[in-house]
Amino acid sequence: MGDSVCCDCVGEPFLVHEISQDGHSDECVICGEYKKCTSLHDLKQKIECLFDEYIRPGGIIYNYDSDSPQFDHQEGDDLQFWIATVLDTDENEDIVEAVHDQFMKDAGFEFMSQGESRYNCDARYIRSPVLPPIAEVKWTEFTDEIRYSRRFFCEGAKPFLDWLFKDIADYLVPGSANEKAIYSVESVAIFRARIYHSSADFEAISKNPKKELFIAPKEKALAGRMNPSSIAAFYGSFDRETCVAELRPPVGGTVVSGKFNIIRPLRVLDFTKLADIFHPHRLSYFDPSFMENECRIQFLESLHEKISMPILPSQTEDYLTTQVIAEYLSSYLSIEAVLYSSAQIEEGSNIVIFSPATDALAYATNSIVRHKILKVQYETDSQSYEDGEPENIDFEPDNWSF
Repeated sequence: MGDSVCCDCVGEPFLVHEISQDGHSDECVICGEYKKCTSLHDLKQKIECLFDEYIRPGGIIYNYDSDSPQFDHQEGDDLQFWIATVLDTDENEDIVEAVHDQFMKDAGFEFMSQGESRYNCDARYIRSPVLPPIAEVKWTEFTDEIRYSRRFFCEGAKPFLDWLFKDIADYLVPGSANEKAIYSVESVAIFRARIYHSSADFEAISKNPKKELFIAPKEKALAGRMNPSSIAAFYGSFDRETCVAELRPPVGGTVVSGKFNIIRPLRVLDFTKLADIFHPHRLSYFDPSFMENECRIQFLESLHEKISMPILPSQTEDYLTTQVIAEYLSSYLSIEAVLYSSAQIEEGSNIVIFSPATDALAYATNSIVRHKILKVQYETDSQSYEDGEPENIDFEPDNWSF
């Protein structure tokens, strides 16, 4: 009997299809059946190529309790764990043990010929950090074209957003079998606020809060995070504290807030859930498109941070990209609102309801509250400088890893 394993014993869907199409007929060393097979050596080499790209030896942890550092353990998981991971099966399955044995067999030959083996049973391995250049390059090209080149006839915008949001409605969120990043919201209260400067301003709002706290008429609508000028959107929060804080009023200032109820189902994209999304169908490590798909998912996970990043009043041109994203979501994915975290209140959340869907809102009678700003807290990242030293803006890249 040779070293052939059949597609059924391999089990990994992508490999099953590949072996069924291109494999050779032979007797399987695991099940003993005569089926389409691949050799254990070839399978091991495929897996080894993946390991070269996706895992690396774990760090060595030392114990410093004694006079000299002593080896304690190595971070990560053993080779059998990683074989099972890429084959999407349990560590105790026969195929995992067979591939593991092939690694050990080849390691002996490698040691005899080269003096070392790339992978061995005594070491532990961790995922290699991988920067997603595909997604970042696409994002940079998209933002640069919007800001500096073709703003109104941007040829690259839709293809990029089609790629980025592909199948987004199908992605799942951990913790629930059916929870997704796109869902329906109804019968929820949201709050909206305005800064006012005089008793006359307050009286005008108090007399007609439904109008004064609602979206501005199109001729007065200013550009915002999710809307260009003259195309209004309803910006609200799920609690009054966040609603007031988002206006960034000064100490001594006054704000009035009101409550609105969502009276019909709204189709929303919740950016706060993008950090945990996963594809409902497992992406095979062996699929040539695996890296691109993983990069896209990883980039989606970071998109919430890009969307919710605070912008200074003098930097509103940075809203251009989010405005284009909002229009795309509304026009092509039938999204009526988006949720994102507050940049001002740690646990706060905001909602933007696009103009066509503001009919879903109803003002809650007698809900206005006056807020006097007594104190504002600031959290800073401070850095000392010597006289004449140029500014050094620290840049810490996202920790991309698969």
